[in-house]
Formats: sequence, C-alpha cells, structure tokens
Amino acid sequence: MRKIYKVSKPLFLPFYNEWCKNKYTQRDAFKYNPFTIDASSTSGSPVMISENLFVGFLNENGGEFEFDGNGTLTVTIPEGQEIFVSEKGFSAAAEYNEKILGDYTSNKNEWYNRIEYCTWVEQKMFTPEGVSPEMALNEKLIIDILDRIDKMKLPRGKFTIDSSWYCATGRGSMGDFEIDRARFPNFEGVIQEIKARGHLPGLWIAPGLIDTSSAYFNMDGLRGFGVWKVGESIDKSKKIVFANIDDIYIENYQRILEKYINMGIMKFKADILYSQKDKMKEVLKAFYNIVKSINPLVEVESHIPDVFVSRYCDVVRINDLQVNDENDWAGLCRAHYEVCRLGAPDKVLNLDHIGGNTISVTKENYLKHFDILMNMDGYPVVSLLPDNFDSETVDIVRDGLNKWNKKISV
Repeated sequence: MRKIYKVSKPLFLPFYNEWCKNKYTQRDAFKYNPFTIDASSTSGSPVMISENLFVGFLNENGGEFEFDGNGTLTVTIPEGQEIFVSEKGFSAAAEYNEKILGDYTSNKNEWYNRIEYCTWVEQKMFTPEGVSPEMALNEKLIIDILDRIDKMKLPRGKFTIDSSWYCATGRGSMGDFEIDRARFPNFEGVIQEIKARGHLPGLWIAPGLIDTSSAYFNMDGLRGFGVWKVGESIDKSKKIVFANIDDIYIENYQRILEKYINMGIMKFKADILYSQKDKMKEVLKAFYNIVKSINPLVEVESHIPDVFVSRYCDVVRINDLQVNDENDWAGLCRAHYEVCRLGAPDKVLNLDHIGGNTISVTKENYLKHFDILMNMDGYPVVSLLPDNFDSETVDIVRDGLNKWNKKISV
C-alpha cells in the first residue's frame, strides 16, 4: 500500500546522516528505506518530520519514504506495517514514541548517568608517529590518565578503556577479543586500579565485527559468520567482516563477556555498528541480552538512537564530532542530540566527547563545546583531558563537572 502526502520543505529525516556531517534536513528528492539503511553516524527513528507533518512507522516490518523534491511524499507501507500520522510536526514525537514503547520501561541504575572518562582522544594525542591510536593504548597510558585526573582533582566517574586493548591481528583479535598481553601484561591489575581510584571500569568492544585472522573466524565448521559487507580496518592491514547471530555467536560472546564482567567491568561501549540497520539491531539485541543474562546491572552503551534499536542498550551516545572552524560542529552537535532524544526518549545520553573526536581542537572551541554539553540532558564524557590546554581550562572543567554532579544528585 502507498499513501501520498503534501509536505512543506525542508524535511527532517532522523534516520539519515553521513559521518561528521549534518544531512538530517533535506530539500531534494530522495528514496530511503529507514530499516535497511546503513546506521552511519547517528541514525535515528524511521520517521519523517516537516513543519506540517509527522509520519512514522509503528513496527519493524519495513517501509519506505520517497520525496519528489517538489512537495509530495510517498510512503510505502508493506503488509503488516502501520504508520502514525500527525499534522503537529515535531511536537508529535512524544505521542509517536508512546505508541511504540507502551509499557516498556528502561533498566536504570544511578551510575548510568555518571561523568565518564574515556581513553580514546588521549590515545590519539599521545600516538607516536607511524603508530595507530589503537596501538598507542597500553597500561602506562591508562595509569597516566588516572594520575592526571587525580592531580586535577576531577570528580570520580566511569572510566572506559577504548579500542584496542585486545590483540591486533591473528588469534585474540576481533571476534575473540583476547587481551594483548604485550601491551597489557597485567590487564586485571589495571581494572583493579581503576576501581581503586574510585571509578567504575568500562570497556570498548565491537560485537558485530570479526577479523578474518581470528580463531573465531577460522573455527572448523563455523556457522557464525556471514559476509554482509567486507571492509578494511583502520590500519588497512586486515579484513573485517560482520557476524551472523546464531548459537555459536551467542556461546562465544557468553564466554568472552563473562570473563570481563567477572574481572570487574561494569560497562561496555558497543561500537562500530554502522552497517545495515536491521542487521546491526540484531547484533546489539543479542549482545545486550547476553550481558544482561550475566549481570543485569552492567551498562550497555550504543550509538543507534532508533526507537526500535535503543531499547537494546542502557545508554545512547550522541557520537563523534570534528570540532574545528571548518564546519558547523555546534549545529551538528545539536542535531545529534535532537535525533538521540527523539529516538531514545527513555535512555540516558552519553554526551560524547568534550572537544570532539580530534586532537586539533582549540581551547576556545573545547570550552564552547563543554558549555553546550553542560546544558543538555545527559552526562559529559572527558576523552581529551583539560590539562592539554592550561590551568584555566582545568579550573573551568572541574567546576563545571562538580556543578553537574550536584545537579544530578538533587
């Protein structure tokens, strides 16, 4: 079935964007399936919003939006699908979400909303020439970050070890997620040190990716592998494929996650879920269910703020920015936030990262971004420490984080 509507431009498409760009608002002709589109950047709910119209799909049975560029929107509604239609535009979002979520309630714990420290941008800051940020991560860097947090007297929070604490290639790489003992000879001790400093340990992981050199990929009789897309890793040296979700996958991740949860990990940052959204949803759903079966208190964070996907995580992050004077990063930050609040109305938001995902950010932009985030509903993530600038920046960030802590404790 098809339904046709007259709409006024521009059209806001929460599900469509491109990396570090703001493509949510469109004026030209398009044709998209919001369920099978790649979850690039920050891909939100399957809805179309204009000044005079809100159209959203009500279940996961597919559908399509087509716009002719001249004011006519055609909605393809397959059998078993229903749509929500309102002339209220953006103000209809709450009603739409209520119809989908119904009596669903999020799993909430007080630490989900705590300030977070993440190693990622510091990894990039201190990467030696010719070395990838992944290979720059080691025990010394983590202890150095913890020491600097203490020296600046920043408040305690979550502390997430980002990519890549596991083996870079071969046995132990993606799919196996075994500790790289060359860089982390005492990984267990590092986790305990994070706890001893007053932080809650977190760990980055890519539950949908498999390295073709991993033991998991090369298992005899393996059924848990399917090529949806074949891509190259960041260092261009190895092939990465996406996993199929079956009993072998679940058994493999049950073993992996039990090991790290028993070690003290209380948060997983599930990342790189950027392929076809319906398949990425199945990856996240399986991963979330495995984590919760081991310990329902452990946090799962993801970056797909689609109302049908975000129920399989506890925290949604508003995702990366390149904070520089060459683009409207502040506008993109607000757009990411709006899309996340729309598609994850009941979730805690991770305001990722202060200063963005870049080491070239200026002090002025770092503090401007910090100010923007402090006025959003979510918790701040410090991935580039303020002592990279000066003592004034440290004082401003410390005071802001302490005020934020007081605000949420009321």
